[in-house]
Amino acid sequence: MAGYTRNDTTNQIADGNVINAAPLDGEFNAIESAFNASSGHTHDGSTTGDGGPISKLGPSQETTQSGSTLATTTDITVATDKFIQFRDSGLKILSSADGKLDIDADTELEMVAPTVDIDASTAVTIDTATLTITGAANVTGDLDVDNININGNTIISTDTNGNIALTPNGTGEVDISKVDIDSGAVDAVTLGTNSPVTEAQIDNININGNAITSTDSNGNIALTPNGTGEVDISKVDIAAGEIDGVTIGTNSAVTDLRVDNIKVDGNAITSTNTDGDITITPNGNGKIVLDGLNFPIADGTAGHFLKTDGSGQLSFAQVDTDLSGDSSPQLGGMLDVNGNAIGDGTREIIKFTETGSAVNEITIANAATGGHPLIQASGDDTNINLKLDGKGSGVVNVVDDLTVGGDLTVNGTTTTVATTNTVVSDSLIELANNTSGSPSNDAGIVIERGSANNAFIGFDESEDKFAMGTGTFTGADTGNLSITKGTLVADVEGNVTGNVTGNVTGNVTGNVTGTIQNGSSGDPYTFPASDGSNGQLLQTNGSGALSFTAAVNPYPQVIEVLTSGTTYTIPSDAQAILIKASGGGGSGGASQFSGNFTSDGNTGGQTTVSNTNLSIAMVVKGGASGRGSTSGTATVLTGDSGLGQLIRAGGAAGGAPGMNNFDISCSFGGNGNLGYLYIKDTNIAGEVLTYSLGAGGAAATAGSTTSAPGQDGYIELTIW
Repeated sequence: MAGYTRNDTTNQIADGNVINAAPLDGEFNAIESAFNASSGHTHDGSTTGDGGPISKLGPSQETTQSGSTLATTTDITVATDKFIQFRDSGLKILSSADGKLDIDADTELEMVAPTVDIDASTAVTIDTATLTITGAANVTGDLDVDNININGNTIISTDTNGNIALTPNGTGEVDISKVDIDSGAVDAVTLGTNSPVTEAQIDNININGNAITSTDSNGNIALTPNGTGEVDISKVDIAAGEIDGVTIGTNSAVTDLRVDNIKVDGNAITSTNTDGDITITPNGNGKIVLDGLNFPIADGTAGHFLKTDGSGQLSFAQVDTDLSGDSSPQLGGMLDVNGNAIGDGTREIIKFTETGSAVNEITIANAATGGHPLIQASGDDTNINLKLDGKGSGVVNVVDDLTVGGDLTVNGTTTTVATTNTVVSDSLIELANNTSGSPSNDAGIVIERGSANNAFIGFDESEDKFAMGTGTFTGADTGNLSITKGTLVADVEGNVTGNVTGNVTGNVTGNVTGTIQNGSSGDPYTFPASDGSNGQLLQTNGSGALSFTAAVNPYPQVIEVLTSGTTYTIPSDAQAILIKASGGGGSGGASQFSGNFTSDGNTGGQTTVSNTNLSIAMVVKGGASGRGSTSGTATVLTGDSGLGQLIRAGGAAGGAPGMNNFDISCSFGGNGNLGYLYIKDTNIAGEVLTYSLGAGGAAATAGSTTSAPGQDGYIELTIW
């Protein structure tokens, strides 16, 4: 640690020594100096020995500093006399009194957001000389601007007897869409210049829309021109009173004239009296002349008709019913067939029937070259259908092609289309249009397949799912169809729910719920619903159910040492080791290894702590030279006496010596002899073995079980 130097250089403060006050006081002073505010421990991450930067604070490390970000997972409480400052003392957030939050800025306070919502239950006070609002602002309460108060639809002056001035800039105008002036004066103005005034009250005269009325009880309205001036009224409706000594329409035509029950409007003279007649009676021998036609003075015989002489004189004449001699007979009016048919005199060709209240009929029109003769519904109704109907079970048979220019609506229960191919331009086809309430009929397309079962593509209401399959149904069936699921050959995108019995080619990027089976005879596998922890592996229970579990011990593991002076640290999860060593060529080519093993977890010391963690240590075979040896608290195995001997913690039956801790140093002689040492102990984890390989005349071969004379020795370590 930077700034700290141990004062007790003679190791007076140690186990078993008498500790005086002076050395201990010196150590405390050194530690105090190391943590001095100006020269002590920094924790800045750059001074050697001072530790890394402090990035977490709080009893539960709620506040963290990462890069330029300071984050906290708990509330931040600022003391009542403290504040949060930005840049300088002119920019800060504080609470100057209980229930009050102040945001101080010495130049500008800027709030940038699509919407700024200030929800004040009492009032919002803005104390400034000028308030500028560049966008839209919505104030739901009162707004006071100088001596003007705006509240709802009312703008009033808060100054005693104060005026409200609306003054445009330059040639601008004050546009008010609607105004109600209860008193005062309006001087030197023109009303309705840009838009009309909808209602005006002037003394006892009210002008509203097209009406000028007097508000005075039984008051007259006087229109009096000056001098020889006139009162010009372009259109007038006089409901009562008298008009005497006038000519109507002198300067411009009267467009609508009512005289008693007679109305003259445009080219029509009509009676306004219900079922009223219009009587035109000439004076004396005068005649009624309509558009140059002189009508007879007296009526004719019953059944006679009006006939012209070609010179404008009409007279009554008898109807000639024999048309055989007329090569171009014409009807002057409606032909009444009187319930009879039109035919060849023997057989009926066309028969007419009449509906007493009929207002609609049929119009038949011919056509020019290249056109189409027309049979069309006509009459008083705006929209009239044209109906073609067969007799009894007969049908309307269209022999040639039929072109329907508008919509085709079929109201029957069955529509049969016998065409080979049907082309439909509609983007959407709606089935079961008349369905209401809870649906019960399966809906879709039935494909006729001859002697094979028909196919169905549609919606199965009983399953509340889309279905594709086959069955004995036809297009005339209704209700719940019996559908045998079919096979779909297609590329599928999106979620797939249900059993997939075929092969799946491609990537599955979504979730799989259910089992996955390799072929029809393979085992089905059920995958976990969620991911496991980092490093976990998938494990089967033997019945196809997969689950995540911790990785199993990867041992046994074999390590070959081919370099002299190598050290090896036993892994933390090791339970046992087997050391196999071979000496190199010649009598001096011994392979050696050494290490400390303890049953109490301590290395380097041989204490006699009673512990049963050291299970087995056994010299299986020694070398020809030096053999193998172990040393411990209670027993030393050397030479041939160590061969096959078993060591157990705390002693064991059969006379095998016991030990708690032991150091080991084994040497296996040259000439290619092998030696083995097996140790099973839960505390061997972390022990360090040091190897020294015997040297010969040639390189050793990895994995060899022997080393011939002249080769280097080797050591092989197996770990469980």
